[in-house]
Amino acid sequence: MEDVMIKLSNGYEFCFMASSGALGFDGFGWPHPKYWILRFLLKKYPNLIVPVVKTLTLPAQKGNFRAIYDGDDYVVNAVELGNPGFEAWYEKYFPKIEKRGQKIILSITGSSVTGIEKLAYLIAKLPKHIIKGIEFNCSCSNVMKIWMLNDIVEAVSVLNKITELPIGIKIAHHQKNYLEIAKATFQTVEWISFNSVPWEMIFPGKESPLMEKYDVSGAVSGKAIKDVNKKMAFEIRKAGIKTPIVASSVGWEEVFEIAYLDVSFSFRWADAVSFGTLFRKHPYWPLKIAKKYNNSGD
Repeated sequence: MEDVMIKLSNGYEFCFMASSGALGFDGFGWPHPKYWILRFLLKKYPNLIVPVVKTLTLPAQKGNFRAIYDGDDYVVNAVELGNPGFEAWYEKYFPKIEKRGQKIILSITGSSVTGIEKLAYLIAKLPKHIIKGIEFNCSCSNVMKIWMLNDIVEAVSVLNKITELPIGIKIAHHQKNYLEIAKATFQTVEWISFNSVPWEMIFPGKESPLMEKYDVSGAVSGKAIKDVNKKMAFEIRKAGIKTPIVASSVGWEEVFEIAYLDVSFSFRWADAVSFGTLFRKHPYWPLKIAKKYNNSGD
């Protein structure tokens, strides 16, 4: 387990994370009856999985939290970057996080480097015993904003300089230059994670189940994109880039023991694992997998 755990520059360590938004804006699960037992378990085992809060922007963004469809081996969503805005998030959610003494990673994005800089100054004021890192989401599949390589590098530099927190970066397969991004941010980011993939890239020629109601195709996560993410990880390693990689879209099986083996196997090509839409399919499995893995010494 020592070989696969990601060790950040501030001393924080993890081998399991909840991907951005999987556990809501406070890292404690969405307020839905389906997740009530999960919320109890998260309180009981607060350190098994580090949550990445749903991506925050400086101004509030509307999004569409109903635009989600659960398929057999995937989830497709067009939620976009819906969030209350950083300052409203701080007022509503941060007191709950602080009261629980919870460790979290912030996910942020913006429309420009200037916007990221303004966020960085706000984040720098937050207590570092709570905020353990920042994940820069420069690859949301459901928005039109395209981050250029030079701007990504500059934004990461700004975050490093102002916040003095470990920075991770979230890239995606639809970014044709994702390998260049990984190369350009080597030694300035401390982990790489992978985003969902546009529907058309996974199911070409097939209409998205979101199209009729929402007039949008959305982005896919889950088992259907596991091989895409795995391919990206192999390409990054082949290029000699040693930035720690967080595997995603694993554990999507109908039998728990097979799901556990799938997650364990992913440590052969990644340094940590993130659980996202698996929380929707089997709400308690991510914690159960993490607990079993930690106890097994695999």
